[in-house]
Amino acid sequence: TLVAEGHYDSASVQESVDALFVDWEQLKEATGQRGRLLAEALELVEFKREADVVILWMNEKEVIASAEDTGDDLEHCEDMQKRFLDFEKELAADRARVEAINSLADTLLHKSHSNSDLIVEQQQTVNDCWEDLLKMTKTRKELLSGAREVHEFNRTSDECSDRITDKGLGLSSDDYGKDLAAVESLQRRHDELERDLTVLASQLASIEDEAQRLSADQPQRAGAVEGKLMELLENWNKLNDQANNRKLKLEESKQFHKFLNDIRDLMSWIEDMCKRIDSSELAKDITEAEEMLEKHQQTKAEIDAREETVLAVKTFGETLIS
Repeated sequence: TLVAEGHYDSASVQESVDALFVDWEQLKEATGQRGRLLAEALELVEFKREADVVILWMNEKEVIASAEDTGDDLEHCEDMQKRFLDFEKELAADRARVEAINSLADTLLHKSHSNSDLIVEQQQTVNDCWEDLLKMTKTRKELLSGAREVHEFNRTSDECSDRITDKGLGLSSDDYGKDLAAVESLQRRHDELERDLTVLASQLASIEDEAQRLSADQPQRAGAVEGKLMELLENWNKLNDQANNRKLKLEESKQFHKFLNDIRDLMSWIEDMCKRIDSSELAKDITEAEEMLEKHQQTKAEIDAREETVLAVKTFGETLIS
């Protein structure tokens, strides 16, 4: 206005007005810049806070994922697997938290944030922690799966060992039969036991195959698996030794009682023959004498015929004591 009215110092007035507007524009620009910097600072702080919360959450999850306990037995391990499955489901659902951090980082970077380097670094830290957590989870899952197989192997081995022990109790009896019939009955029972041992042998072969597979797939557990197998095989070999020994003794008992039966039969026959021979009755006439002589000849012929049997029994007895 002063300039328009022709103020005497209009040049100075115009210069002041122009300077004012320059300062005004600079002030507005500085205010805007300051506002943008403050907004960016707030965004950065909020981003770092969200990222730190997610990193802290992942660190807590890593404690579970990095655990090495695999349970004391099969049931315990199975329970741990079920609980870890719930952990995996929870982890899958919480993946959205990591995706949210990446989305926020991408948004800030897309706006050419002045602290892009810090944002990229923090984003990478979050993603690295997430990848580490996923690797730990995968390792933990494999660890529990492998441990369960070993626990199942141990359970199967223990059950087989229990059956071996049960069979061994039956073989520890000192009863080898009081007569031939009793011995033959015990032998039939022993034959049944040997058929059971054939089934056990098949189960043991499967256990050996499983032990080889586990040792190859899980070298870190090979020592424990092979130790368990060796213990089982030792019990199995002892059982077979017991079975063979009892079978031999039952056969010896059978032969002994068979020998006693042969002896009893032979002694009974000899006693009968002696009664015939020792008869003091003599013939009263020629006819009766001839008849008695004929019977004596028959008796002698019967005795002669039994000589081979007597020698066989004698040889049989000598064989038993040799």
